[in-house]
Amino acid sequence: MRTIHEQQKDRANAGGPQPVAGEDRTAAAAVASRGVTREQTTEFPDTGEHVTTRPGLNSKAVLIQIPQALREASPEAAHIDWLAFSIKLRDCYTLDALYADLQRLCSVRVTADLDYGWNGYTRRAMLGEYGMVAWGGEAQKDTAYVSLNAHGCALVPDWQAVATWGEELGASIRRVDLAHDDFTGAVWNIEALREAYLGDGFTGRDGRKPMSMLIGDWDNGHAGRTYQVGSRKSGKLLRGYEKGKQLGDPDSPWFRLELELLAKNRVIPWACLTIPGQYLAGAYPCLSGLSACPLKVRIMNKAAGIEYDAMLAHIRRQYGQAINLVMNVEGMDGNRAISKLARQGFPRRMIPYASLLIARGGTHEDADAN
Repeated sequence: MRTIHEQQKDRANAGGPQPVAGEDRTAAAAVASRGVTREQTTEFPDTGEHVTTRPGLNSKAVLIQIPQALREASPEAAHIDWLAFSIKLRDCYTLDALYADLQRLCSVRVTADLDYGWNGYTRRAMLGEYGMVAWGGEAQKDTAYVSLNAHGCALVPDWQAVATWGEELGASIRRVDLAHDDFTGAVWNIEALREAYLGDGFTGRDGRKPMSMLIGDWDNGHAGRTYQVGSRKSGKLLRGYEKGKQLGDPDSPWFRLELELLAKNRVIPWACLTIPGQYLAGAYPCLSGLSACPLKVRIMNKAAGIEYDAMLAHIRRQYGQAINLVMNVEGMDGNRAISKLARQGFPRRMIPYASLLIARGGTHEDADAN
């Protein structure tokens, strides 16, 4: 296995993103302090990101970071786990047109139109359990904000079509999460991520590292642990966490790496949606060797199975004796007992998985199988 320093050298030879040197950081700060009247590209790349300067208030330069893809990495080394973007509403592109495009491109539709807004927007519409659309408000300058959560992203059939559409309409990505899953935890786990951080996996050539944080059940580990690198304040945050345990299986080795990029002095390319693995691999030196991860449908099947088992265990623990009493009263007639206990709808957290579970008919497919 190649060392971190060898991987960094490989990336330099390939023209990939490099950590910024200390003298480059100083030079970048000097550029930012000067007045500019137009956009200028400056060769002061941060770890996994390049920097350009744009005129801000009083023509003072603002440093804009741009994530870079590691072209030799697998595009399938990650999947999209969250997407939020803003788009300009015009006479020729209305809210109804946006709704139609979301249904066509992302398989989501409006299920509730609310009278209150979100984060400065005055109105909001819900896309079922899959996301939301917000709009309205003078300060928002006729834009709409669309957010698709992990379950919403799983419904998207063609990310290339979404990226092409977004670019053509001049939409701006406000947040994207790129996730890599290791079902076995053999390559990536909490200990491996921490070891990478304590080594050179997140270190620039000037020796600087982003901040780190430990979160979760670190005493016994049953509820899952998280190791976090970076911060939301900077707009670049990597979470490594025990996904299977988070979903309810205390014995699951399933581990997830999840990079959250925010448009805070950052331009997020629409290409992140089409080659997410290359952008995740390019984010930090230790991620350059990521291999292709399971397809999203396998990930959803795995999550559905864990959530279903956790729900059954909860019902048995909380209501098992009550159900047993009902069964005895009804002469052990399961149909009569269920008719007295069941009601319409599904548990909120299970709605995104319901169609998968019903199609499987209660069977437990092995998500790790080919």
